[in-house]
Amino acid sequence: VAAETARIRRELTEVRVQLAETRGEIRKEKQVQAEAEAGHQARLGQVEASLRQRLADVQDSQAQFQAEFDQELHEARRTEQQLQQEAAQAARSEVAVQEELVEKRKAAATVRDELVQTQSEVAWLNREIVME
Repeated sequence: VAAETARIRRELTEVRVQLAETRGEIRKEKQVQAEAEAGHQARLGQVEASLRQRLADVQDSQAQFQAEFDQELHEARRTEQQLQQEAAQAARSEVAVQEELVEKRKAAATVRDELVQTQSEVAWLNREIVME
């Protein structure tokens, strides 16, 4: 009986050693998994931070582009309005010049008519003088 008890105790000790080794292996595996998970989470955190920074940079660039575009659009509209005003002023000036030209032509025609009338009168007076 003592031999059998000793054998059972040896087997029990062997099982306990194996159980302890298995528990140690399980603990090591859990630790490795925890470290791997922590590393994975850290990498995910870095990737997320990097992506957030990229997004912020892109949004900043987009906002800057939009501001520059809006400024250029505003300047283009202002220039277009100014050119339209200048074109309208030039058209008004051209009309005024044309009207003045018409008036001067009328005045020249009147002067020409008066000159012809005066020449006719001079010719008539010359005939009268010659006749006398």
